[in-house]
Amino acid sequence: MSEPNVEAPPTVTLDQAPYEVYPEATTTDDFDQFWSEFKSAVARDDKETFYALVHCNEFSWEPSSLKLNYKLSAHVLNYYHVIKNYDEFARNYSDIFPDFVKRAILTREPQRGNSASEYSIEWVEGKGRYKSAFTLMFSKVEGKGYKFMGMLEGPGY
Repeated sequence: MSEPNVEAPPTVTLDQAPYEVYPEATTTDDFDQFWSEFKSAVARDDKETFYALVHCNEFSWEPSSLKLNYKLSAHVLNYYHVIKNYDEFARNYSDIFPDFVKRAILTREPQRGNSASEYSIEWVEGKGRYKSAFTLMFSKVEGKGYKFMGMLEGPGY
């Protein structure tokens, strides 16, 4: 009896993108200019400008209230949200930019991270055991300029 001919499934390596990449606007490579535009968009509540400043193909959002698809990143073993178009962004806008996030953006200055191309804003909300720590992340994306990468939430010890 001969062995059956079984084809192996295709393999995907980490240097291949196992997902669709959606078009994103290009922004400036100068963080101060990016920050000025970002902060101005917050003050004006300008959704269209925000959309251009968000990294739509790998958007991190820890408070998992967003209604978006996930994907596995090709760069690190982590899951990210994918914002396919402006309509998806607009539907999630109030969850991405609630008042307490806007207030943090308008009243705090970003701090440089571990590399020259990473910045963040960190703060704590709440009292006692109900405190939460938040981090807004900004980074230079190759070929795209600076982008808003998302927000992390954790316990606010």
